Amino acid sequence: NVERRTQNAEVENGKNAQLPTLNAQRSSVGTGGASVCLPENAERRTSNAERRTPNAEVENGKNVQLSTFNAQRSSTGTGGASVCLPENAERRTSNVERRTQNAEVENGKNAQLPTLNAQRSSTGTGGASVCLPENAERRTPNAERRSGAALLALTVLHAFFWVRYLVPDQATFLLPTLGLLAVWAGVGAARVLRERRGWFAPSVAVSLACSVLAPHAVCRTAERLLPPRSRVLPFRDEFAYWAYPWKHNENSAERFVEAVARERYPEGMVVWADTTAVAPLMAAQAMGRLPASWRWLSYWQNEEDEVIIQRLQTSPDGGYVVSPLRCYVPEVVLEQAQSFERRGVLHRIVW
Repeated sequence: NVERRTQNAEVENGKNAQLPTLNAQRSSVGTGGASVCLPENAERRTSNAERRTPNAEVENGKNVQLSTFNAQRSSTGTGGASVCLPENAERRTSNVERRTQNAEVENGKNAQLPTLNAQRSSTGTGGASVCLPENAERRTPNAERRSGAALLALTVLHAFFWVRYLVPDQATFLLPTLGLLAVWAGVGAARVLRERRGWFAPSVAVSLACSVLAPHAVCRTAERLLPPRSRVLPFRDEFAYWAYPWKHNENSAERFVEAVARERYPEGMVVWADTTAVAPLMAAQAMGRLPASWRWLSYWQNEEDEVIIQRLQTSPDGGYVVSPLRCYVPEVVLEQAQSFERRGVLHRIVW
């Protein structure tokens, strides 16, 4: 037993003698000079340390390469900032390059838009910059076609309604059609300004000439081709009245009032007149140019048929009408009257 213990002590002392030498060697490699007490499995740990050392060298090499690559990237487009690229730096670098290319393409498109907007503004947008999308050229003709088709349909619809709407004040319902025709004129003028600027002055001259000469042509053509109207007001040329837009020399209403005032109608006379003919009669009576005892009946009163017949029959000579035609006289008067006798510019009712 003593001999075994002695041998074990010598072996232990031998190991302890080897440890300082090994610690010195390890400190010179990478432990910063610190003495490492290696246990019994020092050889295994030493081998692991040796494996880690090459890995550290490889990692340091990668870091050195990354720093160099970051320096190159910073000199090209990162503003001098060092970018720490991970292990998949090549993939991220390719993604950055793709994004950079997309940004350059987008910047190129944005650079083209101001030029295109400037061209559009110089042609017809009043100097306003219009941000046109990529398919603006396609959308613009399609939008113009749709707008033109809608405007044409609206004009045709209103014109057809006016033609078939046979009422005494039919001309009043022509106003929407005239407004739409004015829009067409504006569209044509805008197109001339946009595409044929040299034609603007001749177009204005032709338009002015047409506005003066067209009423004469329309009036003469209507007199030859159209039948006369069933109801003609006294002293009024129906075709000229509706063809000429100016009315500075139109005095048919004044002449009608003067003719009624000259005729010797009885006191207390009752006259049925439509809304067009009764207006000048009422105005003349309010000014004292017609007797105050005369009474006027029209659609404005909105009276019952029995009341209308009763008031007409109370007239000294049976009452009068301006136009003994359907739509201008109540149906009940046409049914109960035997005939109408013309007296001056009015027609006396024969019951």
